[in-house]
Amino acid sequence: MDATRNLQVVITSDSTQAAEGLSMLQGSLINLQSIIETLGLVYLAQQLKDLAIGSVKAASDFQSSMELIQTQAGASTQEVKNMTQAVMDLSSSVGTGPEQLAQGLYHIESAGYSGAKALDILKIAAEGAAVGHANLEDVTNALISVVVSGIGGFNNMSQAMGVLNAIVGSGNMRMQDLVDSLKSGIVPVAKTFGMSIQDVGAALATLTDNGVPAIDASTRLRMEFSLLADPTTKAAKELEKIGLSSRSLADDMRSGGIVQAMTDLKTHLDALKDPVGEAQLLSSAFGGGRSSSGILTLIDQLDRLKSKYTEINGATTTFGSAWAETQKTAAYQIGQFQANIQKFSIVLGNAFLPALTLVLGFLNSHEKDIENIATAIGKNLTPYVQFLTVILQQQLTPVLKQLQDLWEKHQKTLIEIATFLAGVFITAVVAVIVIITTAIAIITALTQAFTALTEFLQKYILPIFDNVKQKFQQSSDFITKTLVPAINLIANAFDTVAKSIENAINWLSKWAGNVNKTPGIGGTTFQMPHFFATGVSNFSGGLAIVGEQGPELVNLPSGSSVIPSSQTQQMLGQKQGGINITINYTQLTSQQSVQQMIYDIKRALGRDAELAKLGAL
Repeated sequence: MDATRNLQVVITSDSTQAAEGLSMLQGSLINLQSIIETLGLVYLAQQLKDLAIGSVKAASDFQSSMELIQTQAGASTQEVKNMTQAVMDLSSSVGTGPEQLAQGLYHIESAGYSGAKALDILKIAAEGAAVGHANLEDVTNALISVVVSGIGGFNNMSQAMGVLNAIVGSGNMRMQDLVDSLKSGIVPVAKTFGMSIQDVGAALATLTDNGVPAIDASTRLRMEFSLLADPTTKAAKELEKIGLSSRSLADDMRSGGIVQAMTDLKTHLDALKDPVGEAQLLSSAFGGGRSSSGILTLIDQLDRLKSKYTEINGATTTFGSAWAETQKTAAYQIGQFQANIQKFSIVLGNAFLPALTLVLGFLNSHEKDIENIATAIGKNLTPYVQFLTVILQQQLTPVLKQLQDLWEKHQKTLIEIATFLAGVFITAVVAVIVIITTAIAIITALTQAFTALTEFLQKYILPIFDNVKQKFQQSSDFITKTLVPAINLIANAFDTVAKSIENAINWLSKWAGNVNKTPGIGGTTFQMPHFFATGVSNFSGGLAIVGEQGPELVNLPSGSSVIPSSQTQQMLGQKQGGINITINYTQLTSQQSVQQMIYDIKRALGRDAELAKLGAL
């Protein structure tokens, strides 16, 4: 028997039944697909897939930008770590994505600023870029170049940004035009010759008003500043013709800026009284063509140049209000929303990066092992592959032909089925991602909401309570230090008055009690006599005065006494120059009793007048 035998495998199939089965399967899948699409799961899966990919890319780009700050700008690892979170936090408040902020921060760190100072500069630059709708990286570079140059005209970063914004408003340019123009190096040149940033801005604004692009105006002015301050031998000779030395204009720029130099130059040129000769002299002195065109424009429009200083200085302090107005615009709100989306994408991407980095690192570190495994598998599978190849070639050719026919007839259906199954698989995978990302989003949103609430309470509510507390404290201090002493003073005054009244009443009471003790005849108490000048009938008895207005006839009963006139005068106190008045009061305890006493005193005084008349008789 032969050792070798042929292996024959026969596979048969009914293509019609297969087609019907595929049609039924297709119908079921289409129904399922319509249900899933109704629920939006396919679209959601696609969006979540894009979100995952975009998040990983955003996180990777941001990580790379921050890494450059360490590897190229020289920041420490710890500083970059701290700055990473600080940049993320700053993103929402300035409406700029973390990636753009990281690119701007690179230039700030490269210029030697770090920590809180670097973040302050980044914040100001981001605000300036938002106000001027300019590229943040360019605005940051421009701001740093102005500050680092040491040019005068501002005291801090915020004022420097305010001046740049004011220059844009003064001239015919945008913020992007200005920051691009400063790349010419005009600022350090102007500083070398003693001019301020306002001089640069006023000259740029004047030339851009005349249709010269900012970048061209900056380039021309940079050269012209140098020619004015350090004229060539030829230029010096031309200037001598109008009475200017080679240092005159340089001294003018150092003491009064470009406007003083142009004023001085114009004054000497006007002495020529020859406009054509003026232009020829300037062209000859400063090179002609574009080299002198800027000087010609500034001289010709000297009043406009002067007005630019007023505009720039007046608008420098309005940058804060400009930023506040920018935050109210729809464009800023959209930018802020996009910044928050980028921030969220980076947070989400950071969650994926460690696992992705781990997998990629493992594969890269075991590249040789994977290659060896693949080689070994290839060697071991070679006999089986050859065996299967024989089967495929000899036995499965009819089946493959049937399958090919089936594919050609139902290619579209099979593709749709395969696509759908792939979509279902992706949907299942993405469903898990949805749960994870949703949880992350919720946690992030809650964290941001709590942070926002905390900031709101600290920024708005706590100051109100502190203010109320301070007002209460001030009121308490006013009451204890001012009002209470005043009340005590008034109370003491009333107490003093009350005691004075009380003493007066006691004195009057004492006086009233002693009045009726005026000595009379024989030490007896003298009672005030009655006066009967007008007569009386049925008198009850007692002392009486008669004759005070002339003699009166008195009918005296038996046993009556008549006191001699001299003794009567003594008793009445005539020799002492007064009359004693007796008023009987046991006590004075009320206002009514005091008033009654005063009334009685007045009445007695009236009698005193009558007695005085009697004494004169």
